[in-house]
Amino acid sequence: MHLPNSIREPAGMEARRERLVSRRRRLLVPVLEEGLLDERNDNAPEMELDAAIPQPQEEARGDDAHETQEALLNEGNDDTSGVVDGTVQPAQDDSTDTPNSISTAVCWSCCICIPRHDQLKSELVNLKSANAILSEKINEMKNNDTNLRNAYLLLQDDSTKKCDDFQKKLTKLELEGENLRKINIHLQELVTKYELQNSKINIENNVIEEYDKVAARMKDVLSTYFTETQIDFFLTSIPIRKWSNDDIARALTFRAISPNGYKHVREQMKLPFPSASTLKRWTKGHIFQEGLLDIVLNLMKGKSETMTKAECACVLSFDEMKVTESWEFRRIDESVMSPHRYVQVVIVRGIIGCWKQIVYFNYDTKMTHDLLQKIIIAVEESGYEVHATVCDMGSTNSKMLKDIGISENHNTFLNPYDNSRVIHAFLDVPHLIKLVRNHFLDHGFYNINTKKEIRCDPVKKLSVLDNGNLKLAPKLTDHHLQVKGPQRQRVKYAVQLLSGTVSKAMKFLGEHGKLESETLVETSEFIQLINDWFDVFNSSIRTDSAGKRHSFMKSDKQIKVINDTVTLIKCLRVTGKYLPFQKGIVISSKSVVTLYESLKERFNISYILTRRLNQDILEHFFSVIRQMGRCYDHPTPLSFQQRLKLYIMGKDTAVLASNTNTSEIETTSMIASGIQEFVGSSHEIDSSLTSDVFTQDLGTFVDDIDDENIEPEFTFPETEAIDHFLGFVVHKFQSKYPDLGNVLQDTANNSSWDAYITRGGLKVMKPQFRECFLRLEGCFREYHGTSLREGKAAIENVLQLLTTHTGIPMEVARYYVRCRIYFRIKQLNNPLKNKNSYKKMKKIIN
Repeated sequence: MHLPNSIREPAGMEARRERLVSRRRRLLVPVLEEGLLDERNDNAPEMELDAAIPQPQEEARGDDAHETQEALLNEGNDDTSGVVDGTVQPAQDDSTDTPNSISTAVCWSCCICIPRHDQLKSELVNLKSANAILSEKINEMKNNDTNLRNAYLLLQDDSTKKCDDFQKKLTKLELEGENLRKINIHLQELVTKYELQNSKINIENNVIEEYDKVAARMKDVLSTYFTETQIDFFLTSIPIRKWSNDDIARALTFRAISPNGYKHVREQMKLPFPSASTLKRWTKGHIFQEGLLDIVLNLMKGKSETMTKAECACVLSFDEMKVTESWEFRRIDESVMSPHRYVQVVIVRGIIGCWKQIVYFNYDTKMTHDLLQKIIIAVEESGYEVHATVCDMGSTNSKMLKDIGISENHNTFLNPYDNSRVIHAFLDVPHLIKLVRNHFLDHGFYNINTKKEIRCDPVKKLSVLDNGNLKLAPKLTDHHLQVKGPQRQRVKYAVQLLSGTVSKAMKFLGEHGKLESETLVETSEFIQLINDWFDVFNSSIRTDSAGKRHSFMKSDKQIKVINDTVTLIKCLRVTGKYLPFQKGIVISSKSVVTLYESLKERFNISYILTRRLNQDILEHFFSVIRQMGRCYDHPTPLSFQQRLKLYIMGKDTAVLASNTNTSEIETTSMIASGIQEFVGSSHEIDSSLTSDVFTQDLGTFVDDIDDENIEPEFTFPETEAIDHFLGFVVHKFQSKYPDLGNVLQDTANNSSWDAYITRGGLKVMKPQFRECFLRLEGCFREYHGTSLREGKAAIENVLQLLTTHTGIPMEVARYYVRCRIYFRIKQLNNPLKNKNSYKKMKKIIN
């Protein structure tokens, strides 16, 4: 410690002061040790040591302080050294000190100690303050420690309780876990069990799906032959408790065809059909009285609510049928029926929709204007619109048409139910065709404009010229030209005679100089025009496969045919007379145009199926009624009513009339060609007879026939007909043997029959194969002659006549010979069929 410059320190003072300090320290250490040891805390040694330092007493003042200082100074005299002239001298022994030196030291000691004392005092004050603060902090820390200890104890108690609760919960959860493990094991067992059951169910479902597929397939296949109730019986074997209306209707039709056959399939074949008692019970309560069939009209009214307006448009047809005169007793209502000769029947059918229904019948009743209006009003009140009527050219019908104002110039009359609409009158076109044929064969026609005749002489010459095994007009026979008695009622013969094939055959042979006649051109053109006119009125499909024949759409071609026919018919005279059938052709020709325009404006239609505008539907109905009696094909009035009930209640009655005078639009389709009529779908290639078919290219197997003994001779028509048939053979095998022939290309000069009649797409056989087939035709004629030789292996025997390979596939050769056998059978059966048909038609008419 440095003193101020104003205070001069004696020599040796520094050394002495150090001794005093050292001595004082030795004096203070025991005191400090005693105080600190008593108050030291093991947990806070440093803080307690500072607080335990003894602080000087504030009361120590004056003499006591001096005495303490003097004592301290005196005690350190022995160790102090002197300072002379500002330098430290070596320490001297106490025995050598003088009194002056001691007093001087004490004096200097006081001068030094007083400031030091104040300083220490100040430090002690600070230390005391710090000690107080530390004491407060220690106390605070002790309080905190106590609080922490208390909190710790509380937390320990709380944690103990929570641990106990947790332990209990843990124990409970362990028990629950054990239970869940047991449940899980049980569930696994159930899962395994259910998986097994599920696999069984899947297997059963697969079986059911397969069963459903098979059942659906069976239903699809069997639905053509059986009802839904019958099919369900086949699939489930559950006895049928209730028959549907469809079941009853089909059963009634089946039983009407053959009661013995119905009994056989039900009792012997065990097929599910209603019993006879069920059918009788079902039909017992239905009585169809003469006149309007109110029950039928009521059912039609309910049906009309589910149909569109266009589908409700209909045509009304009426005609008479002859019945056997007989007195009869009707047991169901205990009434006596007197003899009757004819029954008048009225049927309505859809023009746009495909439906038909008998609405009226009565005995010995002529159709009159009033009766016609009554029937039309009843049909209109049932929800249907009558747009046309159809009848034949009978005297009664002609009078009725005259009464309602129908003529060549006026082909419609007002609808009695709705005067804003008109009804178009049609004369039965098939009936008109028969009349044209009859007058054509009987007298011919005379054209007053051209002054030329139209006669059947060219047709007769064609029949004589084209009489070979294969013909240009295969359907033309002598019976078409010599129709007598009942045969004059056959529409089929009339249409086949006045056909386009006959017309083209005459023109073709005439152009090649094979047929000569003064009326050849006029007759062929007349027949072609009548054929085209009949096609317009005989459409049953919208368009044929070749796209050449259409339903009536008022096309330019159809309008031209109608106008040309009307113009020609008006110019023709029969023995100088203009006959009623000519008026019927004119009226029907105008009606089809006006009906189309009316329906197009009202329903926005695009075509009409004109076959629905004739009486074929009635002729078919009469055939069905006759055939229901099997041998008794002339029903009495009572049996007619019974058969009518079965007809109305039955279903698919078309099967009852397999050989009727006309064909029904709903059950027939167009025939592609005359050849297919001979061969038929049942005459397909037998694969068991084609073991010799070539698999190589056909061109490598073309050989010449060595057998020179067979040299067939063919007429010109036969040669052309054979070429036409060979083209059909090429078409038949074109996919398997494409080298047999190709499509006809040269059609410009009409040098062949195929080129003359083709509409595009006819096939011709290559020349090398044609020669082979001509030889084969000669072998056929050599073996069978003009008839057919009885016995087996008819095809093989013909083929064995060829001494060398024919150069054609054996499969094709077999097919050709088989077709030729069918052609010959057709040729031989025609006289027999016409003879039987004559007897049958005579019986029906009489």
